[in-house]
Amino acid sequence: MNTQMIVKTYEHEGLSLKVPFTNDAFFNATAVAKPFDRRPVDWLALPDTKSYINQVCDFLTLDKNQLVITKFGNPTAGGGTWMHPKLGVPFSRWLDTRFAIWCDLQVESILHGSQASLPLPTPAISDDPITPAQQSAIRQMATRRSRETGKYISFFYTGLNDHFELGKYSQLPARRFEEAMAFLEAMPITKGKLALPAPDQQTSVLLQQISESVARVESAVTAAPAREKKPAVKNPRRAEDLSFVRLDHHQRLLGWTVEHDDDEVWNDGLEVGFGFSEELRTLSHNNEREAYHALCAALLGLHREPGTGENWRQGRGQEMGFVDAIACLALIGMREVRMSPPAPDAWPNPLRRIGV
Repeated sequence: MNTQMIVKTYEHEGLSLKVPFTNDAFFNATAVAKPFDRRPVDWLALPDTKSYINQVCDFLTLDKNQLVITKFGNPTAGGGTWMHPKLGVPFSRWLDTRFAIWCDLQVESILHGSQASLPLPTPAISDDPITPAQQSAIRQMATRRSRETGKYISFFYTGLNDHFELGKYSQLPARRFEEAMAFLEAMPITKGKLALPAPDQQTSVLLQQISESVARVESAVTAAPAREKKPAVKNPRRAEDLSFVRLDHHQRLLGWTVEHDDDEVWNDGLEVGFGFSEELRTLSHNNEREAYHALCAALLGLHREPGTGENWRQGRGQEMGFVDAIACLALIGMREVRMSPPAPDAWPNPLRRIGV
């Protein structure tokens, strides 16, 4: 293999790829495979590839180590897997058919002494989907925006699919690739913490009442005597097995309960709540939708008999709206805790004073 380098540039629909060749038309497979999310070692391991290499060796009376040459170092400095031109074209076809045609033209150009990079004719506009290399570019853009903004990467995929009316981003027409990249770059993001609207007068009164209730509860917790923890049910298989639920006369799960005096009821409920919240925090990390439904069920009471009157429907609607808001705020809080865990002394006083 000749070590003199020739760099050709492949350009197509927003992709610009520097392709290193040598004077005898070997090309750097490592450098060109990365934008297509592939690796030379995977192609070389294919049964068809092994058979093809054996046939090339027989026809050209060459050893395998003369067809595939590995050099240590970064591809930009000549490192990587270099392939003989008889392998380079089939390998590039494994990456992308259009790219393979371009590579074939460049090999012919180099072997016949011309240093010009031969272009491919400009295709007519079509609705063919984006190539694997363009899909990779979109993933890289979404990943970068996710890191910059703190948003989940799915936020950008969903926004892209909704804007271009796609089932998944790989269905994007190639002719709209540049438009999609510009859209991802400019997607509006609310940075920092979620901005909540300022409370009106009625909400301010409610918040004040809640604060006063919390102060009374904190005082009661501080004065409550220490007691032994109730042993948990071992290996529960169903919700009915838990020690802090009760059943109605139809044996349906009715809600959370404990059988103690009034002062201890609150403490028992607090223990149950902390156990539930620990599991909920883990669940929200894996599946926020499931965590949302679990939290709503816990706040509403697990099962209830539906009413038929207008007053019942209105009350139920108000109650569910309130629960929905609390559940959403809880999930937002869990997101922030995952991204920036608070110090142990940052928890509110009621939790700290009971030793949690």
